Amino acid sequence: MQQDPDRLPDTKPPSQWPWVIALAVLALLARVAAVVILADRHTAYYEYMLIARNLLSGLGYSFDDDGGMPMQPTSFQPPLYVYWCAAFMRLSPHNYLPLYLAQAAVGASGVFPAYLAGNGFFGRPAGLGFAAAYAVFPEMIVLTARPVPEWLYVVVFLWLLVLYLSFKFKLPAAGIPFGLAAVFGIVAGLGMLVKATVLLQAVAVFLALLLLMRRRLAVLVRQTWPVALTMLVILAPWVVRNWRVQHRWIPLRTGIGQSLWIGNNAVSEGSLWTADGRKVRFALLAESDFHSHMPDDEQDRDDYYLRHALSFIEHHPWEYARLCVNRLAYFLWFDPNHPLARNSVYRVSYVLLLAVAAAGILLSVRRRRLDSVLPLTYLLYLLFYVPVLSAPRYRVIPVLLLLLVASCAAVAFFEWWRTERAPARRALKT
Repeated sequence: MQQDPDRLPDTKPPSQWPWVIALAVLALLARVAAVVILADRHTAYYEYMLIARNLLSGLGYSFDDDGGMPMQPTSFQPPLYVYWCAAFMRLSPHNYLPLYLAQAAVGASGVFPAYLAGNGFFGRPAGLGFAAAYAVFPEMIVLTARPVPEWLYVVVFLWLLVLYLSFKFKLPAAGIPFGLAAVFGIVAGLGMLVKATVLLQAVAVFLALLLLMRRRLAVLVRQTWPVALTMLVILAPWVVRNWRVQHRWIPLRTGIGQSLWIGNNAVSEGSLWTADGRKVRFALLAESDFHSHMPDDEQDRDDYYLRHALSFIEHHPWEYARLCVNRLAYFLWFDPNHPLARNSVYRVSYVLLLAVAAAGILLSVRRRRLDSVLPLTYLLYLLFYVPVLSAPRYRVIPVLLLLLVASCAAVAFFEWWRTERAPARRALKT
């Protein structure tokens, strides 16, 4: 029987977008449940909400650091998440449920760039697997129930991965279009106004593209200068504000000296917490000698912390080395002093992720599918945090990278399992 040429069988693989949409709905439901169960809907806490409360009270972009310092104009945190909090705190000043529900919705939308990123790095099934992992992994869910910007940080990061893949596919042939480069710069610039360490991802993308271009630096700079230009345009109003209000050159935020000091002093174990479970800042701030010489100005105070941290490192190099080893262990494993790290759900989910991700790394290396941007990003985050300070939510981007490579292993296991079962299914049919 001759086949009608107008009715040839459709060999195009079925669309996975209905599954992606279903996963986005699942992600939203999981995050809403976390908000209802876990979110503190009546308390303004963490510096982002406290700065937002000052804004709404007519005190400007100011902050009292709870360490006995006077309230003053601040750049301790970048502004976008602070203004996000302020908008919802104005909308609902006595119940912050709308704030957390909005976070749940935006956080759930990360399923879409997760699918595109997984698809671009490891293929369509892995894209679906990565989207599913992002939708249900406990750490990604709980982030939306806290007034911290990491829930948005991961979404921005995922879109930057998608844009990087667009760069990668266009660069060898036609080059990166100006508009695409500008979009990357806008997303990265806005991301840095949410979380300053987005800059690490921009650097990782540049290094990965440099390897792809076989180290032709001049050619790559000509292709990517719109990225730098748009990032500078996005950051310029914040830099100008800091100069006008604080009379300092502050491109992103203050607090670097304080972070270095928290991780490196006489009572530190390398993280936010001391060995006996106290917060490092309050354990040492109680000492009158240390506190009495503290400057009032925020930037001067940060310089004060920095000098003390560098002095400690200079006079105790072996202790600093021990603290760095501790932080490396905390970054790869668990900080035993942090309350979150003692949670069984956090521990079990992370251990399972490590096991599957290790298999995914080995598999992707064997198949030559491990894009250089992934290990470069992980390495940059490790190099940034290990010398300074470690805490569980600081490694949220490395966790996201582990979820991505774990999806590669999960797909390989599923394909093996289906292949092994195929002879048994055929035998049953006959």
